[in-house]
Amino acid sequence: GVLAVITLPSSGERLAEELRAMPGAPPVLAAADLPEAVGLARARSRPGSVVLLSPGAPSYGAFRDFEARGDAFRGLVAEPVADDARGERRGRALRAGPTGD
Repeated sequence: GVLAVITLPSSGERLAEELRAMPGAPPVLAAADLPEAVGLARARSRPGSVVLLSPGAPSYGAFRDFEARGDAFRGLVAEPVADDARGERRGRALRAGPTGD
């Protein structure tokens, strides 16, 4: 099942509101930007989970175009997982897959 839905401004606010009103909906987390969204996905995912970037609206100036947004997502996913002060992993490694574009 779906572990969480992570939204981005500004259309994400409307989507979050709609989802939160649905019985049995997964947790909805609001991210300020794409790096935060990927961090939340790392923290919430489990081994074997799928993290799907599914933009439902334009990025309103955050990216040059949809290709730049996809490149940013792939770059963030490829970043190594950080260790915390105790030397333990913070979040899970993610892998970018092929897109349907």
